Amino acid sequence: LLHGSCKDRDAANATILLKALQKTMLFEREMTAWLQRECQTAFAGASPPDKGSENKNSAKKSSVAGGKESEQNLEFDEDGNAVKADSAQGIKIKYLRNSKKKDGDGGAKSKKNVGTTAAAAPSDSSSVMQVPPLLGMASSAFDNYMSPYISLERENMDEQISNASLDANVSQRGEFPVFTSSTTLFVYMKNSITRCTLLTRGKAFFLLHIAFRESLRKYATLLSKKFPSPISTAGSSIISSAVTQTTNAVVPSGGGSSGGAGGGGSGSNQSPAHSYRIPSGEEKTICHVIDTCEYCVDTVEALEELIREKMSSEYQSKVDMSGEQDAFQNVTAKGLKILVSGLLNRCDTALGKELASINWLTIDVVGEESGYVRSLHTVIQPFAASVRKLLPSVYFKSFCDKFARNFASLYQQSIVRQKRISEAGTQQLLLDVYNVKTLLLKLPITGNRSKKGDDDGDATTTAPAMYVRMVQKDFSRIEIMLKLVGTPQDMLMDVFKVNKASLGVSHTEDLQIVMTLKGMKRSDQQAMFDRLGLEAQALNSTNNPTAAISSTILMASQSTSDVAAKMNSDLSQMRQKMDQFRMTLSSKPSG
Repeated sequence: LLHGSCKDRDAANATILLKALQKTMLFEREMTAWLQRECQTAFAGASPPDKGSENKNSAKKSSVAGGKESEQNLEFDEDGNAVKADSAQGIKIKYLRNSKKKDGDGGAKSKKNVGTTAAAAPSDSSSVMQVPPLLGMASSAFDNYMSPYISLERENMDEQISNASLDANVSQRGEFPVFTSSTTLFVYMKNSITRCTLLTRGKAFFLLHIAFRESLRKYATLLSKKFPSPISTAGSSIISSAVTQTTNAVVPSGGGSSGGAGGGGSGSNQSPAHSYRIPSGEEKTICHVIDTCEYCVDTVEALEELIREKMSSEYQSKVDMSGEQDAFQNVTAKGLKILVSGLLNRCDTALGKELASINWLTIDVVGEESGYVRSLHTVIQPFAASVRKLLPSVYFKSFCDKFARNFASLYQQSIVRQKRISEAGTQQLLLDVYNVKTLLLKLPITGNRSKKGDDDGDATTTAPAMYVRMVQKDFSRIEIMLKLVGTPQDMLMDVFKVNKASLGVSHTEDLQIVMTLKGMKRSDQQAMFDRLGLEAQALNSTNNPTAAISSTILMASQSTSDVAAKMNSDLSQMRQKMDQFRMTLSSKPSG
């Protein structure tokens, strides 16, 4: 009836299957109640009904064995049909039955009572024989054939997920807005669990839990599709190409700054290099996706506990939804990466056009901050303020960490791309670097209010110490490089020796960049390398200053160690060496 040419055409009909199962379970309950009432049958795991009345608790215990939460007492009419004992018809049947027991002569009644007492005596004895329960005896046969029901539940969830692709509505009930499609999906799953556990808690329920997992992964994929598509770096600006390099070097897939902030994925599974542009206002959608993923991670954990609690003991150890939590955490990590990349690309005009259009060689007077610095303020501050309102603090801190690290690398590359910088130009750039550094140091507290009575529990006027140390160290490399560019050529070697420990891992490449920006001839550069005792072949790898500094930045950025642990000692050593250098210069005889 289920397979082959003789297969019943209704074998895959979930509606007929469920009706048949419900009728079977109803039959089991009716027979159990009738046998307990009329024959005083004792079932294993069930208490007999009270004398003279129906014990609701007994019926309730019996029904739990069959997978039902509660059960009312039943009466049976002359045709054997079950009716509720507390209904009008049930009360009438009970009254008629009791009236018949009182009819007849006294002798017969006495003999009947004696026989009844004798027959009932064993039921009061603790040695009465118990029989296996009827509940589940026939209905358990359905458990291996519940695939049409599971398919029906899966189709309903797929339909909800399909509708969610066009649904941009968000719910504001929680602390942060989430897509209403997520709450609707979990409500459906909870109701589905209730429906299933009324019928079975075994294999079919386990298969339903697998359908839940599949639907959750589909929903995570749907949320990921709400992100903007990556842009092609072919023919794009130099800044956009640099953004692709820096964001993918510093922001690994599934990595976070702390405790799930970045998601849970394997750091070895690096995503392909991509750059993203975020249309105006679309950063809100990205934040909604991140908030929804956070809500899903928490709710999946509660869902897993609920399923394991209601599942039959033989399947409980097989319930594991950690993979689905990882799927949502990976979407969160991707969302943070897109926010960083999108904001960096918005800085394209300021760094790639305004900064590049300035002739730094002809600057002879230091003025106020350059125009590109004001443009950076206009771009970064509103974006950060909008994101801060829509993200949990742990994710916003992660966003600030990643953006600051990436921006410092991007800013340094933009400066290095200048052909020549005069001494006054380096002083102007140092002023700009200080103002930009101040902007980034205030990034984590953007939008905070220090007024009394502020409802924001995270409001503070001080950025995290770890973040401050990271920004200061990253920008110190830019400041030291500019100071070397502004150093007279005859003092360059001595100043470089003092500061090379702070320049990064590729001292030779950094010196090459400095000498190129100073406009030194190739012969003078080679002579400088010879005086420092550096390998001549090092020059062969530094013909392209931009590639060299980019390589240096990427190598430094890929290190995920804690920069704060070494920051104090590095600065202390640098100050000591600078003090020694100044004392040496002051002690030299003049002339």
